[in-house]
Amino acid sequence: MRRLGISLVVALILAVSAITYLALRPDPWRPTDENWPPAQTYDDPEEADMPVEMKRPPQTGVVWGDYQPGFKKRIDAAGDAGDCAAIVKFFDEAAATPTPDRLALTYIDRWGEHLACRQFAEEK
Repeated sequence: MRRLGISLVVALILAVSAITYLALRPDPWRPTDENWPPAQTYDDPEEADMPVEMKRPPQTGVVWGDYQPGFKKRIDAAGDAGDCAAIVKFFDEAAATPTPDRLALTYIDRWGEHLACRQFAEEK
């Protein structure tokens, strides 16, 4: 009987530890860095057959300075609030710039997919 009691206490301690860990860990999707998304490159299909000297250099991060001040913060606030209409509005606003930033569009698109907005649903 004593072994059963000890086993139950150990199981209870492990359960409380697991619940505490899950409750306190940060959201794995939520970007926590101003430089998010991480440096990545995008190969433009239109440039696939161009000579190397004619290709643009790979883009390695979002240039938030090309947009209105606080644009990223407003996107994050709308995403945190679950406001799909605002996310769509920000996507359209970013796409309407003279030279839309592909990584900025990807950032906004990921928010739309994360919120399961129907405008950003993946085609199956």
